[in-house]
Amino acid sequence: KELEAAEGASEKIRGLRSEAGACETTLKAAENALARFSSDLASAEKLRALILDKQSAIKNIAKMITEGEAPLDDLRQQAALAEAAVKQARKDHQDALSRDKRRREIAQRRSLTKALERATDFASQLQASEKEAGVSLPDLSDLDDANQDILTFEAQARVARPLLTVERSNAPVLLNGETIGDTDSVRLSGKTKFSYQDLELLIDTPDVQGAEEKLAKATERLTSLLESCGAKDISEARRRHEERNSAQQSVERLKIELSTVAPNGIATLENELAALPDDKEDDDEPDDLDALSRARELEEEELARVVAERDTAAEGIRKLRHQVTILETEIEGLERQLSDLDVVLGADVKREERKTELSDTVVEARRRWREAEDRVETAERDRPSLHGAQARVKRLEAAAQNRSDDRLRLSKAEGELRGRL
Repeated sequence: KELEAAEGASEKIRGLRSEAGACETTLKAAENALARFSSDLASAEKLRALILDKQSAIKNIAKMITEGEAPLDDLRQQAALAEAAVKQARKDHQDALSRDKRRREIAQRRSLTKALERATDFASQLQASEKEAGVSLPDLSDLDDANQDILTFEAQARVARPLLTVERSNAPVLLNGETIGDTDSVRLSGKTKFSYQDLELLIDTPDVQGAEEKLAKATERLTSLLESCGAKDISEARRRHEERNSAQQSVERLKIELSTVAPNGIATLENELAALPDDKEDDDEPDDLDALSRARELEEEELARVVAERDTAAEGIRKLRHQVTILETEIEGLERQLSDLDVVLGADVKREERKTELSDTVVEARRRWREAEDRVETAERDRPSLHGAQARVKRLEAAAQNRSDDRLRLSKAEGELRGRL
């Protein structure tokens, strides 16, 4: 009975421990629920604080953007003005270059015109000189020889010719139809017709030494040579030779001058001239291209400076707006998290009440757990000792076994004794 009572107490204690364990589990669940709720509340507050911080940052950035927009607008206006100034400076420079090109074209046209005029003149002179240089003339030595023969044979004939002197006449004296004056002397050669008033004489002067014939042949030869070069006399023939020699020299000179003025030919000059615009007078003063180029460069440098400042300012505002976008995206994410927590936490006005309920639940669960623990402790303190009962049972069983063994030994001894008897 004592053992049965001890075993019953142990079973009761196991039940009480199970009940205490269930109370502890309930307590932990209540504590976890309270902890989660408190953590969610803290998280919600932290999220709200983060949202407020980021919203405040957005306001500050928006203020910075607003403050930066006015200077940026000024820089945009400055850039627009600088772009207009650069455009005008480039136009002025380009117009000046066009005018300078026009002046150079006019100067080139005038130069080409003069060159063409000179080349045309040289070509005309060259043509005339080549024509004159190409004239066929008898050798000057032949002319000199023929002229010398005439002089020689005439001197010989003069010696043999009779001299007719008119000392005085009352009427014209004609020789071969030509009048000779008083006191004139004429040497006669060949047949000479003499006329004086009604008197006409034919005087035949014989060519005793043949000088007249030689003179006639020499004269005929010289006349033929002179006719071949179109000269009236030997002096003109010499002059024609000099002119031809001069023309030949002029041909070489004119060729050099023509090649200098028109190295590629007159047609090339004409084509180059035709390709140039009309030669209109330009009375404008030449532009200072260096000054205009420098002015353009200064305007371009100013534009580059203003554009750099504008772009830097615009980039700063772009970065600020990008920061706003990032913050807004982060706020959206935080608001989604807060919205999820709000669903869990419930309405704001009931959160304190909910927290109090959870706290009360923890308090109540802790009370029940402690009561269960107390019941377990009391039951363990009051229960019979299972080990003592089990030891006493074992001792009784051992004593019973000993008595049984003793009875067997006695019975055996009795049997042996009877057997002896």
